[in-house]
Amino acid sequence: IKATDKAVWVGTEQAVYKYDKQRRTWRLFTTEDGLLDNTVQAILPAGDYVWFGTPKGLTRFYWNAPYRID
Repeated sequence: IKATDKAVWVGTEQAVYKYDKQRRTWRLFTTEDGLLDNTVQAILPAGDYVWFGTPKGLTRFYWNAPYRID
């Protein structure tokens, strides 16, 4: 679990969940959104991006336009 001023990120074995503090809503991210693996072992918010460590490598997400970094 990692928190920023705007969001809380929760990594699980099935997905990543983002809680938007302003809107008070949850959003689910999976491999269908660009994660290399649904098991998320590490989370690092970095400015407009969030890095996710998975068993298959790193994924870098931009808040509204996720894409994969090999």
